[in-house]
Amino acid sequence: MNIAICDINRESGEFILSKVKKIEPDCNVFVFAKGFEFINCKREWDVVFLDIEMDEVDGFTIAKILKQQQKRCIFSFVATHSHLAIDGYDYQPFRYILKDAPDEVIERKVRETINEYHFRNSRLKISYKGVQKIISVAEISSIEIMGHCLKISCGDELVLWNKSLQDIEKILEKYDFVRCHRSFMVSLKHIKKFASKLIELDNGKKVPVGRSYQKKAETTYLQFLTSNQQ
Repeated sequence: MNIAICDINRESGEFILSKVKKIEPDCNVFVFAKGFEFINCKREWDVVFLDIEMDEVDGFTIAKILKQQQKRCIFSFVATHSHLAIDGYDYQPFRYILKDAPDEVIERKVRETINEYHFRNSRLKISYKGVQKIISVAEISSIEIMGHCLKISCGDELVLWNKSLQDIEKILEKYDFVRCHRSFMVSLKHIKKFASKLIELDNGKKVPVGRSYQKKAETTYLQFLTSNQQ
């Protein structure tokens, strides 16, 4: 995993570096103080943390290049001034990280950026009646217990898996999935509407919310929405 940190301020760059190494200790991290140095580094990037206020080549210009040349790359803007976030919306960064934010907020957003990379690139190897298949975690909208197996809604496809929901619940929670019923688990990223007893997904499917799961599911979803608005 290749991660780049572009920050004009050495202290700020080293602080982001410490958070990255804490969260993803085995990754390759490269720190740049100038935008042109980053552009001239011919490397494929998985995650990039971009200071908007770089010298010569600013973060917006670098973001534009990344979106054109490295479409799989996940990047988050780092900024000293919050008003710059408004100018950056068109570049669709994953997160905005303010340098003067509390340490725990910065660490959370660094973690969320790295987790998004894993989410988009994670695959599940499933099997049913001897047939094996690999599916993308990002395309899964819901998982339902059906008899002695699981029925997975994956894009426009329904896939069966010889597995229990309990076995994969902990694995999927880190990818923003939540158990909302004894028989259902849903992706928070695919929720269109959350009512007290029913969840509507972006594919039109409606999933029940069990009474004993309602409080945790609602809290988890609200936390997810809050994180994605910051």
